[in-house]
Formats: sequence, C-alpha cells, structure tokens
Amino acid sequence: LAKVAEIEARAEATITQLHEDLDERLQRVREESDGRHAAQLAQAAAHAEAQLARERADLVQRHSEELAHARAEVERLEVERREVDAAFAAKLEAAEARAEERLASAVNEQKSSAKAELDDPASLPRKAPKKQKPHYQVAAGLIRKGDELLIAQRPAEGMLGGLWEFPGGKQETGETLPECLVREIREELGIEIEVGERLTSVDHAYSHFSITLHAFAARYVCGTPQALGCAAWRWIAPEALDDFALPRADRLIVEFMREHAQQMELFGERK
Repeated sequence: LAKVAEIEARAEATITQLHEDLDERLQRVREESDGRHAAQLAQAAAHAEAQLARERADLVQRHSEELAHARAEVERLEVERREVDAAFAAKLEAAEARAEERLASAVNEQKSSAKAELDDPASLPRKAPKKQKPHYQVAAGLIRKGDELLIAQRPAEGMLGGLWEFPGGKQETGETLPECLVREIREELGIEIEVGERLTSVDHAYSHFSITLHAFAARYVCGTPQALGCAAWRWIAPEALDDFALPRADRLIVEFMREHAQQMELFGERK
C-alpha cells in the first residue's frame, strides 16, 4: 500500500509538473505569437503609411501640374482679352472719328445751305422734300369657270368702297405673285384656284400710295364662293363687265385684254 501511495504521489506530482510545463509552453507560445502579430501589424502599418505617402505625393504632383496648366490658360485668356479690348478700342476710335467727320460735313453743308439761303432771299421759304409714297405689288385673278368670270365687290366702308374688281390682293414678303393670288382668293372668297400665265401689268397711283397690278389668268378648282373679305361676288359673262363699276386699274386691264389677242376668247359681242 505504501508503494502504491508512493506511485500515486509521483504520478500526481508528474501530472502537476506536466500541467505547469504545458502552461509555461502555452505562455511562451502566446508571447511569441503576440510578438509576431505585433511585428506583422507594424510591418503592415509601415507599408500602408509608405503607400499613402506615395499616393499623397502623386496627388500633390497632379494638382501642381493642373494648377500650373490652369494658370497658363488664365494667362493666355488674359492676353486674348487684352488683344480684343485693344482691337475694339481701335475700332471704336475709328468709328467715332468717322462719325465726327460725317457730323462735321453735315454741319458744314447746313451752314453752306443756310448761308446760300441768306445770300439769296428769293429761295426762301425753303420747301421740305416730299415724302416718297409707298409702292405695292398686287396680284389679281381673271378666274374662269366655264364661260364666266368671277368678280368681287369691295366693302362699302373702305377705299373704293362698293366698286367691283378682279379679286386678289397685295403681295407679302417672301411669296411669289401666283402664291399671293392663291392666298388672297382663299382668304377673300374661300375657294381654290389654279393660277396660269400673267396676262398684263398696270401701274396706277393713288393719293397716298401707288401699285403695280398684275393680272393673271386663273381657273376655278373647287369650293363655293363666300363673301369672307368682300361685300359680294358674282359669276358673269366677260362681255357683261361694262355693267359694273370697276376701279381705274381694273378697267385698264379690261381695255388691254380687249385690245389684244385674248379678246377673242374672253370677250364676245353682247346680245
């Protein structure tokens, strides 16, 4: 029994020693591991710091280059601005000089004219120059439907009120005379026509303006005539035109047509 107790005691002491040795080894392992981990962390931190420093240096370099380029562009634009300002100032100065010359010339002309009038009292009073009257291009249609012509009556309240005429109107900017005639007939009578050849043109002056009236042969296409921009309308035989009061310009067109070859087709003997 004593021997067994001794063996158990040695075994227990051995186990205790083994535990102590294991704890010591574990402690050394932990210390070594912590040391290696700390070294790795320090190495990684150093590497990251070096990478960051390189990136910072690259960023500073790029920003420096961009800043230098921007400054150069600003200097170039400033040079261009000074050149433009100088050119504009030169042009402005030249324009002012020309304006002063024209003004001086006009003043001198007025002075000379005034002096001449004073030297020649017979020229007084001086008459103001007449204003130039506006001139308009007007298209009119001799619109046929079978053997009849279409005429329209002007509104009673307007110029030449109540007179009958070949329908049409003033040419607008950008349109041809045939386009003008088609538009005017559509607006005035609400019908569609096909414009043919120009038959004649008549110049006529009124008190405040003058016109050139261009007469076109035209063919009725479709639509029912309506008094949209006129007082009335009628289809008449060409030889019945003398029964209607026409403006002087329209009457000249009738006379022209009767004097030329078209009279064989448009005008016949009254029955």
